[in-house]
Amino acid sequence: MKKIYKVYIFDEQPIVRRGLEAVIKEMRSMEVSGMSGDSNRLYLDMENNQPDILILEIALQEGSGIELMKDLLFKYPLIKVFVFTQLDETLYADHVLRAGALGYMMKNEETARLKDALRSILQGEIFVREELRLPLLRRLLSGNKSSKSLIEQLSSRELEVFQLLGQGQSTRKIATELNLGIKTIETYRFNIKKKLGIKDNTEFIHQAAKWFLHETNRNQ
Repeated sequence: MKKIYKVYIFDEQPIVRRGLEAVIKEMRSMEVSGMSGDSNRLYLDMENNQPDILILEIALQEGSGIELMKDLLFKYPLIKVFVFTQLDETLYADHVLRAGALGYMMKNEETARLKDALRSILQGEIFVREELRLPLLRRLLSGNKSSKSLIEQLSSRELEVFQLLGQGQSTRKIATELNLGIKTIETYRFNIKKKLGIKDNTEFIHQAAKWFLHETNRNQ
């Protein structure tokens, strides 16, 4: 009897969860074993459900999706994580794959591509858009940052802090949202400014806001 693989869907938007569920129902080798848009429920379901694949949106209203993924992989290392997100793959795919995910896809892809991605991940293969595959794999293997843009050289946590600054959030609010100390956030700010070559605080906030608006418009 052919094995049916269990897929768990995590996304804060109910309509996305239902859409993914409909796609997976068309695949004979997979079934949806659970869905959630709440991280607390996700942890409970992981313990009881033990899915083969976790489809995960890392763009969360509160907290860090990448840190959530890292924690889940630490607790459940056998789960194959596939990130299906609205966030730009050219900026986030590298961080996500380094953190342990097997695939990354933006939500504007075709259904057929989503099915291909899930099949590839089940076979233990890394799945990203073809144009990004070779450059990403080279960077993952070499760890060389010389070919990256300044923004791409930010760590996953630095990128999150930069994004929140671009949304106009204060250091204190960012610290609360990411469950970190204020001094830690200030250290991230200092490191980001250094990597981006920005010395003036006003210019730094301006650049963060400009980048955030650019990425928001591009993903709409």
